[in-house]
Amino acid sequence: MLSTGMNVPDDLLYVPDDGSVLVGEHGDGHIARVVAPGKVQRLPQVVPEAEGIAIVGGTTYVADQFNARVVALTDTGMRTVLQLQPVASGENLDGISATTDGTGLVVPDSPHGVVLLVDTGGHVTKRFTGFSRPAGS
Repeated sequence: MLSTGMNVPDDLLYVPDDGSVLVGEHGDGHIARVVAPGKVQRLPQVVPEAEGIAIVGGTTYVADQFNARVVALTDTGMRTVLQLQPVASGENLDGISATTDGTGLVVPDSPHGVVLLVDTGGHVTKRFTGFSRPAGS
């Protein structure tokens, strides 16, 4: 068992640098860091509906499904890196991951059938279309 007491845990990311696991909690919007079985630390930032977590260059990025955006967690809070066109249902982007070279993000704009490659400054560097509803991993 990884841990108990989390509030609707959903997406997660294993962090090999320190052996922790980051977990998005849909119930309260926190990102939990599981540092050992049963030992949970909650990050101070709140992301309403975390649907994907990635680390690029030491920065943690979180897909905020409800607000159709990707945010970077910072020491003082968070900043929006990429804002997508939201849909009324709130079923927006679904998952993100780091690119294989570790320099950017793979962002599925799920309701619009598009996968985006995005640099850490939020610039779309490549766009792939023709998907029905892509989801990240």
